[in-house]
Amino acid sequence: MRSAYSIVSLIAALLAFAAGTSRAYPVAAVLGAVAVGCAVWGLVLVSRKTHSGRGLAIWGLIIGGFMLLAGLGGVTSAAPEAATAAPATATTATASPATRAWTLPAQNPLPPAAPIVVQAKKFGDEYEANQIAAEHKWAGQFVQFTAPVGNINSSGVSFTDVTSSFSFTQISCRVKDETQLIPLAKGKPATVRGVVGEDQLMGVISINDCEVVG
Repeated sequence: MRSAYSIVSLIAALLAFAAGTSRAYPVAAVLGAVAVGCAVWGLVLVSRKTHSGRGLAIWGLIIGGFMLLAGLGGVTSAAPEAATAAPATATTATASPATRAWTLPAQNPLPPAAPIVVQAKKFGDEYEANQIAAEHKWAGQFVQFTAPVGNINSSGVSFTDVTSSFSFTQISCRVKDETQLIPLAKGKPATVRGVVGEDQLMGVISINDCEVVG
């Protein structure tokens, strides 16, 4: 009989991966911990030869452990950013108009009027082959691509079929106007454009300030 712990471990690991790609790091860490715990019990039962499901437990342990570490890392990195952002906001609010003119942070330059049109799979293959080189090449670039929709949520839209061979690499687009997501459907192609983020986490290529254009 297949171990229920092994099955729950893999399910929790996959849910943790989905939470991580949506940047819900605390949820990813909790689900990763659940996956690891269930995987350990599943392997114990398999070792006693009372249940099967060794493969499911191993995958749950690998993915769950990875997502546990990645989730904890995401929570840790997000905390300093929130802490440093608060004083800047308070300073701007209390300063006089003349002072604010000198203390406002420099704004990022506007992207060029025409985006760089890229093929989604070639774009994804570059990150799959060498993430560091791809980040140096594409970070801050205004790009446009078309790909089948993988997932739609309040944060935006993600695309999973973005490499020539099977991988967990995906493109995650944070839209400026979520009403643009209403016409989209999972599995249907969509054309978006936005600014490529500087750092990629857990195989997710981030595109910021996205617009759905087709």
